[in-house]
Amino acid sequence: MDLGIRGKRAIICAGNDGIALSAAEALAHAGVALTLQGPDTAVLSRAADHLRAVHGVCVDVVVIDVRTADGRRLLLEAAPNADILITSGDMPYGNMWFDWKEDIWRDTLQAGMLTPVLLISAILPGMIERGWGRIVNITAASHNSGLSASVFCGLAGFVSVAARQVSRHGIAINNLSSANLREPATYVHARPPGAVGEKAFARSVSGRAQFAQTQRFAAMAAFLCSQHCGSMIGQTVHMESETT
Repeated sequence: MDLGIRGKRAIICAGNDGIALSAAEALAHAGVALTLQGPDTAVLSRAADHLRAVHGVCVDVVVIDVRTADGRRLLLEAAPNADILITSGDMPYGNMWFDWKEDIWRDTLQAGMLTPVLLISAILPGMIERGWGRIVNITAASHNSGLSASVFCGLAGFVSVAARQVSRHGIAINNLSSANLREPATYVHARPPGAVGEKAFARSVSGRAQFAQTQRFAAMAAFLCSQHCGSMIGQTVHMESETT
């Protein structure tokens, strides 16, 4: 399917690792230029080099902490006319309610709700002015932890209202959640050459299953960023990982 977004520019938060990187590659495969944000220069650069080589798209990197006001400002200055924003917060899951001290609540709220909300609020004016935009918040499964579930409910509530306020401007904001899909960086359309360990992993049953799950997740993320989902507003798409 032609997603209709060739030539657009996307900001990918946590774009050097895990499922956010998989979503970044799905967009690159569709011809989208990328700005990858992450904390590790070496890892981010390797991801960018791979995406440039395989997909021939422009890939910029921004090594900042997106949880800070300065970090968000620098990220948006690096891609001031971005058409697409993918946020990805690393929220804890598991454990019990009596382990969640006040500092854990603050850190989780900052990473999983406030950072995406502030990024969305900062990028929306430009999208409104240009009359088009796609925002996807990648979230961890919330049913495993009351902590992440509570934070995600706050983000989902914001998205539900804000998405309907800006939809008339050609903007779609949605959430994408996957249960039990937490793994290291996975290249969806072309695995890095010369990685013996990755080849062995891909040949294994669990490797093939996880690779297929990541492909489906990345494809859904790319679809939510496409021209075809303009009427999908303020929704949360839950994708279940296979257990076998």
